[in-house]
Amino acid sequence: MGGLTLPVTFPVGRAGTLDFIAGFDPINPVNGLVAESRVTDCAEAATKKPHMTHRAMTAAKMRFLMLEVLKVFMNVELMVDEKLIRGDVRTPEGDGPFPTVCFYHGFCVDRIGIMRLHELFARKCVENGIACVKFDFYGCGESDGDFSEMRYLDEIEQAKAIYNWTKEQSWCDPDNLYPVGHSLGGAIVSNIIPELQPKGAIMWAPGNVAYYDISSRVHAIPGSYKETYDIGGLMMSSEFLSQMRKLDIVKRAAGYEKEVLLVHGELDEKVPVYAIGPYLDLYGKHVKLEIIPGSNHQFSSVSWKNQVYDCSIEYLKRKIAE
Repeated sequence: MGGLTLPVTFPVGRAGTLDFIAGFDPINPVNGLVAESRVTDCAEAATKKPHMTHRAMTAAKMRFLMLEVLKVFMNVELMVDEKLIRGDVRTPEGDGPFPTVCFYHGFCVDRIGIMRLHELFARKCVENGIACVKFDFYGCGESDGDFSEMRYLDEIEQAKAIYNWTKEQSWCDPDNLYPVGHSLGGAIVSNIIPELQPKGAIMWAPGNVAYYDISSRVHAIPGSYKETYDIGGLMMSSEFLSQMRKLDIVKRAAGYEKEVLLVHGELDEKVPVYAIGPYLDLYGKHVKLEIIPGSNHQFSSVSWKNQVYDCSIEYLKRKIAE
């Protein structure tokens, strides 16, 4: 082999894009990661084999440094029901396993979030010793498919698959794996936790009234649906609305009796703060509610974001310590 090719992506279940100088043992890609012991062995070999060139020794050291980078950020892919979705993983430095968050985005957005709402939360998690996994749902962001193919029940299955994949990774502490979601992603969290039974869960402005909000945005009249609707530059199928209106999201959330954190903007224009009432009735004494004064749906000010992040991290740390 001619030299070292730095990896851009390590897809799950696929070989990584690494080339090595002849005479070295290869690094083994496993589930999108790099086996640390093999990298360490290569680095040590560079100091133990006197016949190795300076170039080979430098390459070995580069591999070791490369591992340190991969521990912090990884791009990953996951196949769910023959649908390829893409995401990323951020972990703290160190060996792990780490408490981990699976973050689920909402409608018409992606894993980064508007004004980086989700990405900045992932970085805040890492600063506090918590890994964070974020995927784009099918038809969104970098994942395959078109937005017109997006369905709520498909996203439920993708969310569960993401959680279960994360649980199997060596850097994840499966006993401290927490689903967190915003808007429609928050509704999805409420609908997967009765089956998954995590130690805790966080929902930011969970979109239990998404059918009404989305229908109003495109003036979708029941009984006279168009085949598709242009919603902010994305084509949405009316099948999505037909499916959503048959679902009672709060009723589907029944069966989880551990503590949840609900965070909602006081002046949320998409999911009015009053919509949180049915969740309070459902969770009863098992809910902790945080209202962000003056905030809109996207928590679009630095102050509002920080309040959301701070109460979420505080909740996670408390659950981790239990």
